[in-house]
Amino acid sequence: MDRMRISQILRYIAIFIAVFMMISESAAQQKEANIHFKWAFGALVGPSTDQLMVAVDNKTALRSGDHLKFYLELLQECYVYLLYYSSQGELAMLFPVQGDDSAHLPRRQYLIPQGDTWFRLDETVGKEKFYLMASSRRLNDLENRYTEHLRLKQPFELQSSARNILEEIKKIKRQNRTLTAPAERPVRLGGNFRGIAKAPKNPTVDVSTIAREVSATDFYSRTITVDHR
Repeated sequence: MDRMRISQILRYIAIFIAVFMMISESAAQQKEANIHFKWAFGALVGPSTDQLMVAVDNKTALRSGDHLKFYLELLQECYVYLLYYSSQGELAMLFPVQGDDSAHLPRRQYLIPQGDTWFRLDETVGKEKFYLMASSRRLNDLENRYTEHLRLKQPFELQSSARNILEEIKKIKRQNRTLTAPAERPVRLGGNFRGIAKAPKNPTVDVSTIAREVSATDFYSRTITVDHR
């Protein structure tokens, strides 16, 4: 086999490898798009006569009387979960609402709580934790555990169940920790939800204006700890 023919074969191999890599990269990019949504977590802080909306991130310090609201918008079909764990050991799934079988469908916007109501931090201070997770697959074990949690009545049973659900969240995160890092860009609280109320003066503040857009492969999670002082 002469050198010219070998050179041509090598050139064809190089072209084949380049095309294969382009196809693989394109497929990977398409794979990364199986979770796509927007979310925002906003707070109204300060006196009722002069409130300011701020974006809530991990370890944000807030005070009793501040108001909180969450915004979600699914840009493609996926399963988003938002759970709250209070400083008193109480747990609630804020999203999806029990019985809503269409919460995974795209092009829907959600306010949590709904309408012009906001969560209001009461006088019970401590660390308030919010667990935001999105999955390309329904998290059936998590949902089933929470359904069982709602049936419990005794405080010790509820606290034990809450801890089990937190362990389930940790397990889900461990199982998905090797996935590709997500792309993210900007675009009942304080004890048994005693503080749900309309925000004074600013009930129509648009939390979606501080939303960030997330694209991820198969799974995404954020834990937001609010320092309630």
